[in-house]
Amino acid sequence: MDFKRLQILRELADRQSVGATAEAMNVTASAVSQQLKTLQTEIGVILVEKVGRGVQLTEAGQAMAAAAADIATAMARAESTIDTYRQGWQTRVSAAFFPSAAEMLLPGMLHRVAAVEGLTFDAHSRIRGQRILRPWWRTTTSSLPTASMGRRSSRARA
Repeated sequence: MDFKRLQILRELADRQSVGATAEAMNVTASAVSQQLKTLQTEIGVILVEKVGRGVQLTEAGQAMAAAAADIATAMARAESTIDTYRQGWQTRVSAAFFPSAAEMLLPGMLHRVAAVEGLTFDAHSRIRGQRILRPWWRTTTSSLPTASMGRRSSRARA
């Protein structure tokens, strides 16, 4: 199934005429009719029937038009997601802190992270004398702490 043909079907469901659909999609009425016939052939079900001088969707056509609307919504969401990456946005930020710096800086940073929808923030502390970073705090905008973090135990800092 071609997405463009599904868009034509959805537009026909909204506009109720081939001429109005063609005008909305900036194509000719014969192109709309041709694409609808091709779609019907592809899926093997009659989607449109003639009624007088116009057409109307069959029950299958109405169901496919509803599905086409869902597909259009999903496609828009996918395009929005990829646009985020095209613009250079990242959804995950990772930072390493010494425990003393984390105690001062991290609570304020977590509240700023909350203002950015969909951002995940990982905080790590450095293990003394090693290069390994250990996960210390992970948050998303929906999981901010309700109490202050307080000091970590000396065993956790070692």
